[in-house]
Amino acid sequence: MRYAWSEQFIRDVQTLSPKDRKLLKDSRDNFKKAIEQQDKEMQKKFKLHKLHRYNNPDVWAGHLRKNLVFTYHFEDDIGGTILRFRNIGTHSIY
Repeated sequence: MRYAWSEQFIRDVQTLSPKDRKLLKDSRDNFKKAIEQQDKEMQKKFKLHKLHRYNNPDVWAGHLRKNLVFTYHFEDDIGGTILRFRNIGTHSIY
């Protein structure tokens, strides 16, 4: 699996506090474990769930902490699946 970031996600990351940027960076390996290894404990930790508000049925959300959430979706590509991070911030990103 490959990972990519939308322009919106990149802009959102720049608005995060240094503490939240560090949390995002430090959570990377555990998130990959939740997705790539289907680790149920890590999936619960991030509270991963599908969002039903979007027309695209493959939009998911997760939490880094109570008020810091992110969204992502999956894309098919010739080289395999891409997980694209869409945005990050408070619950208002939904």
